[in-house]
Amino acid sequence: MHKRHGEILSYKDAIHKLKEVMALKKNIIFRGQKDSDWRLQSTFLRLSTEKNWDSQQREIYLNKLLMGFKNEAIRQNLITDNGFTENGQLDELKLLIYAQHYGLPTNLLDWTWSPYVALFFAFNGNSKERIANKRAAVWCFDWNEFRKGAIRLGKRALGKDKIKDEIALKHFNTERTLAITLEIDQVPGNVRFLRQRGVFTRGIYEIYDKTTESLNDYIKRHEDVFHENTLVKITVDTNDQSEAIEDLRMMGLDAAYLMANLDYVSIAVLNNTTKFLEPEFNLS
Repeated sequence: MHKRHGEILSYKDAIHKLKEVMALKKNIIFRGQKDSDWRLQSTFLRLSTEKNWDSQQREIYLNKLLMGFKNEAIRQNLITDNGFTENGQLDELKLLIYAQHYGLPTNLLDWTWSPYVALFFAFNGNSKERIANKRAAVWCFDWNEFRKGAIRLGKRALGKDKIKDEIALKHFNTERTLAITLEIDQVPGNVRFLRQRGVFTRGIYEIYDKTTESLNDYIKRHEDVFHENTLVKITVDTNDQSEAIEDLRMMGLDAAYLMANLDYVSIAVLNNTTKFLEPEFNLS
């Protein structure tokens, strides 16, 4: 099930809590979100919900987005066609991962193996207006516990408790999937993915079902099969933004490094020099 930590933690306390989580489990991936009220939904799910598309419309639109991205990137000489093919066939997942990192709405959710990268994305980009009385969140997802729950759901759906786990998991991943994708070295030229220690969950069900259900909603609805630590939410006080961004920068984690793009070099420089713009800073 989805487990919440009720208290609102400081940045330093959040680090301690994340270390506790990691000490208990070795299969944890993390996601930082600027607003603790946000659900775990992909950009494509939010878009298709807003447009009220049915499953056929979702499938068509996502395919058009992917092919449009691929063809335009090739036309601009930014990628090559063979970078996304395997034995002459399009590797859709590889293309999805690449496009996701460059802003295309997809049915993927970004995660990371690093709790510090997750903290960066939880704090980065919050304006002063958003920080007031706001809370960020770091989600901790135990994909191995999720896999166990998926096997139980697969066996339940097939009505066969004694079938092999692989068969039950295949049924789950075919019929109603939140397939977990853990390849981190198969995205040609995607420096961001490697620097962010990136990993994804892929919601195929978002395409084939007319649903607005987030990952946390899904796990909560099936709390009888998912362990309570499958998904843990840690809420963090955004008033600690300056301390967090500076501390993470000292670790080498800033926008310039993680986003690997000159546009974000400007953002990193701006963030790093903000202290010189504070009222107490005086050149005299």
